[in-house]
Amino acid sequence: LSDVLLGSSLQSDKGTVILPASRLNTDQRKEISAHVQEHCDKAAEQLKKKQVAYTGSKGLKKMLSCDSEEQAMIHQEIEQARKEVLKITFPLLYANSEAITVDRLKVFLPDRRYLPRDQKDVSYTRFSKNGKCKGFLWVWANTKSPLVYLIYNNISYIFTPLDNEREKIIVTIDSDTIVSGDYGAVKEIENYQEMVLVKPSIDVVHNLSNLASKGAITYMDEVWLHTDNETSEQPVIAAPLLGVTRSVHLQGFSFNL
Repeated sequence: LSDVLLGSSLQSDKGTVILPASRLNTDQRKEISAHVQEHCDKAAEQLKKKQVAYTGSKGLKKMLSCDSEEQAMIHQEIEQARKEVLKITFPLLYANSEAITVDRLKVFLPDRRYLPRDQKDVSYTRFSKNGKCKGFLWVWANTKSPLVYLIYNNISYIFTPLDNEREKIIVTIDSDTIVSGDYGAVKEIENYQEMVLVKPSIDVVHNLSNLASKGAITYMDEVWLHTDNETSEQPVIAAPLLGVTRSVHLQGFSFNL
């Protein structure tokens, strides 16, 4: 909070003015990001030391360390604490960018350890396009593999790093499409702009509605929901998704007013 306030405040003849996040310019966002990044680095190092201290290694240290069940519980608590911190800090982190041509640029994402851990916690990072802070890239990491998922301009991608231990993620955007990644491969998964969703499962509806409610999906072509496929609660669950869909078909549902 202190990092945000310091980077968002201006002095005026009437005293200190705190700007809302929507009014911050690129330099202010970068300043906030630098402070938050520094504090995140320190917090990550402390968590790592704490985890190593509880795990033990050899000799007396190993004898005094926790058993496997307690270690698993501690690890789970640390991961949960990390997730809660990332929910707040990740949108504040700024992705640096480097222009190659007018339409082509490289985007340097925050380190992999700071990415949201799964799709339900998906969040965005900002970057500069043509000198203006107007690029949004939605991202989350796979908890069981080194894969990283990206959504940009209503298209989802998967980034597969060549080195599983590599923290740095760099992607190249050309004409508003992610075309490649440094030290890894990028593959397009889904173009939501053209998606026609017919009788989706409840899990698919949950996942897409979550992405729509977070702002990662802003437009879909068509959705067809049918009572034969799932429960009557499906339209309620799908509400965020229906709000960004051009054509919606509800078949077999009844509503009481």
